[in-house]
Amino acid sequence: MGEPGKTRAELAAERAIGALGMGYDLTNDVRLAYCKGGGRLLELHEAQPPQKVRLPDGTVVAGVPGCVRVDKGERLRFKTDALSFQQ
Repeated sequence: MGEPGKTRAELAAERAIGALGMGYDLTNDVRLAYCKGGGRLLELHEAQPPQKVRLPDGTVVAGVPGCVRVDKGERLRFKTDALSFQQ
């Protein structure tokens, strides 16, 4: 099961990055296992050399297209106005 020497996080990250630009069959499921194979729906600029990407948890994914960027995203947490049980 899986490639030897790779953690589950590495395998999941590789599958997620490999699914970039692919389509989903919404009548079936949107999990990565059901991502359509073949050509991409979005064109990636393959002219840039592949790169290694380090994810925030330390996982390194090799062979990522050069046009893909990884960002930590917003570090803001929005607070909703939740009422206590008594209110």
